[in-house]
Amino acid sequence: MHALMLGRTMTGAAETELVAAFSRHTLVRNVRPGARRRIAADHEAGYRVVLATAAHRFYAEPIARGLGIADVIATEATRSPGGALGSRLLGANVYGEAKLSAVRAWLQQEGTARDQANIRFYSDHITDVPCLEFADEPYVVNPTSRFRAMAEAKGWQVLDWNLPESGEPVKKAIACVP
Repeated sequence: MHALMLGRTMTGAAETELVAAFSRHTLVRNVRPGARRRIAADHEAGYRVVLATAAHRFYAEPIARGLGIADVIATEATRSPGGALGSRLLGANVYGEAKLSAVRAWLQQEGTARDQANIRFYSDHITDVPCLEFADEPYVVNPTSRFRAMAEAKGWQVLDWNLPESGEPVKKAIACVP
């Protein structure tokens, strides 16, 4: 996809400009109100909020920073020896089971044993079922009808992050490690 849309490589200035524009657009137009409230509530409650995404780190990190999230688990892209962004993946796409592996690796890297962490995981996509099953508190957000049926069958709470501020109680966000 990168090779088709962006070319085989992208140099520093072009990457910086594109990522800044995409991040601004995403933060203004593509973040649901409920997500912002939950992230803020977690920070206020003293939780460590982590963004775990199949998106590429090179643009996921600036979006996370714009949301006040310091920790990001994301898909990595290759870079040339000179630092140019490549169109190939470095390692696995952090998607499905690979996302769960990346979350486990992050916990280990942070020195947090699984039994010492309370993980709340929020997802809007059925491919995150492995992470939702791994979590202590799984939440399904704005799901498709198929994903909603699965969530309800498993007893997972279903949330609507499109509701205005007064229409939704604030709960904890994303994947949190106390």
